[in-house]
Amino acid sequence: DLCSIMHDWKRCLEVCNSFLIKSPENEVVSTLKLRCLDNINEDWCEVEIKSLSQFFSKCTFSITQNIPFIARILINHGNYEEGLEILYKNKEKNEVRSTYIFAILTYTQKNEDKNFLKEYEEVIDGCWVKYEINNETHFYEMSNNSDNLYKILLGHKVGDIFSINGQLVNKDYSISVLRIMDKYLYLHDEIFEEARQPSIISGLPLESHSFSSIEPQNMVQELISLFGRNGEEEKTRKETALKNYYNRTLSFSELIIQIYTNDYLGGYSNLVHEQSGIVALPLSIYQTLPQPPQGTSFVIDFSSLIILHKITKEYNIAYPNKFLISTFIVDLIKQKLRAIKNELNSEMSVDFSTDGVTKYQLPENMQQTNIAYLESLIKWIEVNCESVVSTKIIEFKRNITLEHEQDSFIDYILNTILIREDEQALLLTDDLVYAKFNMLPLQFSISSEKYVKDVLGDDHPALFEFIKSRYKGFSLSTNQLL
Repeated sequence: DLCSIMHDWKRCLEVCNSFLIKSPENEVVSTLKLRCLDNINEDWCEVEIKSLSQFFSKCTFSITQNIPFIARILINHGNYEEGLEILYKNKEKNEVRSTYIFAILTYTQKNEDKNFLKEYEEVIDGCWVKYEINNETHFYEMSNNSDNLYKILLGHKVGDIFSINGQLVNKDYSISVLRIMDKYLYLHDEIFEEARQPSIISGLPLESHSFSSIEPQNMVQELISLFGRNGEEEKTRKETALKNYYNRTLSFSELIIQIYTNDYLGGYSNLVHEQSGIVALPLSIYQTLPQPPQGTSFVIDFSSLIILHKITKEYNIAYPNKFLISTFIVDLIKQKLRAIKNELNSEMSVDFSTDGVTKYQLPENMQQTNIAYLESLIKWIEVNCESVVSTKIIEFKRNITLEHEQDSFIDYILNTILIREDEQALLLTDDLVYAKFNMLPLQFSISSEKYVKDVLGDDHPALFEFIKSRYKGFSLSTNQLL
């Protein structure tokens, strides 16, 4: 528990291994071990994950929430058979069915050898049959050769339409064979049949919609009627949050949480390239504060990390000393890297509003570009930073109750402040969240601009990175104005 709170995954793995020697079939500790291996994510972990996949594929789970969690990790690491089998065996649970759809999408895009999701031309023993009778869709497993329906369907092919006579009344029933498949494709199709119902009834995070016309304009109007109001509300919410950010009533972290779903790196990039830049405290605020003494350590956060990395990359700058950085920030970046490597390929995104549908074409190589950037960022941290966790965070985490989505934010903010306190360091930040909520007096912090100018001087070419990134409040020198 202590190791997981502090994200000491290698030590946590040692504890799990010691426990599993005596109790090798413990579900809770085996799940924690899998989590450790996923977070460590080094080459040798793949063999360990494969070994665990064999255990989990035969496991009778006592904790339902473990099932989708385990299956996602196994599938993301290429253990498709075990991951899909775990989900299939527990298919009656709604949260498992939701995960199954995304697992199938991942499998079809990431795996070239389609060993699962097989279709057959003819009904054979052991397959599943999707058929229609009286305009209703049904599924049948060909597993009971003494069953009447087994005998009726055996040997038929996709597209066959035939009649059977009722046993109790003199009436013919027409059966149409729609699809013949393995069990994994059956479950996929069954879930999509359920999605024809409203999600409030099906319990699934998806609903189907049949367009009344295939004419483009009519389809657009239907999409607006379905999503336009929600899209308009979302658009207004984002515009209000951005306005408050640029008015300095909303901090960087608050903005990231409100409209960028905790994606600090993606949010920073959007602010620089799509919005009006980054808000930072002007240099004049720090002029009344004493200069930090020689040998002062600096703690960086997301807001300073990105610009410092950019300056190094563009100008090959070497900073005087290593920075301190929260281990939780490093783990968030590694998590994002894993997520991008595992995400489905996408060619465009779409926004809806009452005004219409806006399409955004995504660059063909965007995924590889993002992967290269994150790998470069992690490498920069390894060279220029010391990753740290404050032991004080254990007491805080054990005495506060958090929603899951709040957890990483608290880790990031809280541990950053505690590291600064432990090391008697200065916090290097352009995030106003610390000052806004009185978490840190101003004299214990310094802006990225102030730090870079102290190190490189007021006219160094690297300072143009602040201008290119449109830092609000940046103080231009005479040479930069010219």
